[in-house]
Amino acid sequence: MLKYLFLTLALLAIQVSADPVVAVKQGRLKGVTGDDGVTIYRGVPYAKPPVGPLRWRAPAPVERWEGIRDCREFAPSCPQPASMMEIGQAGQSEDCLYLNVWTTSSELRNKPVIVWTHGGGFVMGSGSQGLYDGSAFARNEVVFVTLNYRLGPFGFMAHPLLSEESPDGVSGNYGLLDIIAALEWIQENIEAFGGDPGNVTIMGESSGAVSVGCLMASPMARGLFHRAIMESGVPELDTRLAAAEEQGRKIASGLGLGEVTTESLRSVPAPRLLEVANPTMGMFSKGNQMGPVIDGWLLPQEPLALLQDGNSTPVPVLLGTNSREGSLFYKQLHLDTPASYEFLVRRLFVRNADEILAQFPAETAAEVPDAAIDLFTVARFTAPARRTARALVESGYPVWLYEFDRSNRFTEEHHLGATHGSEIPYVFGTLPQQMADADDRKLSEAMNRLWSRFAHTGDLSTEWPA
Repeated sequence: MLKYLFLTLALLAIQVSADPVVAVKQGRLKGVTGDDGVTIYRGVPYAKPPVGPLRWRAPAPVERWEGIRDCREFAPSCPQPASMMEIGQAGQSEDCLYLNVWTTSSELRNKPVIVWTHGGGFVMGSGSQGLYDGSAFARNEVVFVTLNYRLGPFGFMAHPLLSEESPDGVSGNYGLLDIIAALEWIQENIEAFGGDPGNVTIMGESSGAVSVGCLMASPMARGLFHRAIMESGVPELDTRLAAAEEQGRKIASGLGLGEVTTESLRSVPAPRLLEVANPTMGMFSKGNQMGPVIDGWLLPQEPLALLQDGNSTPVPVLLGTNSREGSLFYKQLHLDTPASYEFLVRRLFVRNADEILAQFPAETAAEVPDAAIDLFTVARFTAPARRTARALVESGYPVWLYEFDRSNRFTEEHHLGATHGSEIPYVFGTLPQQMADADDRKLSEAMNRLWSRFAHTGDLSTEWPA
């Protein structure tokens, strides 16, 4: 019995000592290696916690630490409203500026890097969602990074007082500044994980893809990445700083602070700020929609105009949409008759409603769902993606455009089709077994391999099926 105990302790000691350790500029990190040979470093800080006096400020560089930092568990997600989505694996906190790295211990160095920015309407989501496990990318010799960035009022609320105290005279794009800070950290440290800082792909879905487009356009992010992937989102923005400041002023007035100052705003507890700000990701939901602001600094003008002004270096771009994006949002519309459908179309598309109703007709109640879903898909996703692709090509960007059209057991059961976000588990190789058959798994392997190849070479000319 005693010999068995000694043997057990010896095995435990070997297991503990086998945990991988890397040295970055700020200190040493301990990760964990799985049976598949993929090593994960979770909860790696890339900026100081944006709490107290650092709330609503540009992210500050993380300080050095002594000893070995344990990075075997995920860090908290950024504060966000309650949701039916899985938002992360470690609770929530304003102390949330962390990233996660997947890599392998192969001898290959200078591997391409993909940096994933999650979706969620700029109000929810996390880099620790199981859907975004980067193991399949790591097995394709990619160093894969996910990250948290500030959301909702913490990441995108502007206010005249915050703009006034800023040395640049702006406020509201803190979430984008977080992503830029993470990219700067990656430039400084990714070689320690086997990655090549000269070959970084930024990749996102939905609002994460909008962020990618904003970073492509922003002068502040130049040189931090070399390729871009936008899934179901492009940077068509129209929110100006003045409008964002007015929204922030209304939120501040609802906090019951008496005198509104930067100090009193920063003293508001996170749950109270979320409650009053009422951020929403639904395009037809009640609440405050929040996101990037054309502030004259990080985004001097509309992103597409910046991408076409000749001052940015064209990078290879992979972008696309899904064939039934709108089905995920259809229930928000509460449409059950042709009359209600026509009323909504005329309210949203005042100038060309007759043309749209002719192109997407619904003569009976049974025809309303498909007509509304098709219209919403084209208007909010397909057409913007094609406009963006055309503008990029005209400006010298190599562009590959895709449409995802695969349904699986889950999406068919819920009458969704290839809805918004349904390509993600195929790209990541994270399809639940109960949702997938052999064809799904084959498609997933092909998509992950294609996305990885894009990160490796930036050129899909020989592999693109069209």
